Amino acid sequence: MRAGDGVWPALADGGAQASTTLIPQALALLERAGQPLAGLDAIAFGAGPGAFTGLRTACAVAQGLAFGIDRPVLALDSLAVVAEAAADDTDGAATDADKLWVAQDARMDEVYAAAYRRRRARPSGPGPVPETLADPVGAIAWEPLVAPALYAPGGPAAARTRPRRSPSTCATRSR
Repeated sequence: MRAGDGVWPALADGGAQASTTLIPQALALLERAGQPLAGLDAIAFGAGPGAFTGLRTACAVAQGLAFGIDRPVLALDSLAVVAEAAADDTDGAATDADKLWVAQDARMDEVYAAAYRRRRARPSGPGPVPETLADPVGAIAWEPLVAPALYAPGGPAAARTRPRRSPSTCATRSR
């Protein structure tokens, strides 16, 4: 969570029972940051790609919290969020020409992956904002070059017969 100049990270276990602790953990995070729920400008959630049940839970919790404080809900491309975090790790070395590939374990030897290009400014003028992940002031946006998709080496049948591996997320940068 970001509030003012501070960042308060939170990490929690996933799995079948994760939804039972999601709201108490979110409220505890707000308390640690000294931020009342009603003081938020919006509620954001990772809209995928990802597992259906987890996405549905995240959306429902975000909508419920936002409705309770009359704030907008922001559905964020989960892989674009990873791209932004990876770009932050470069200490500003990413340029407009940089392309970031992001891959996230989807289990069963499958991955969610996408490619993005970082843009420094949103286009000005009338018309709809392009489908990008943009910061609140529009200074940085992520343009999808390869849309998020589920990939399985050897096809779906091959992926179902392989053992599961632990979840992980990575991002790589290319020019």
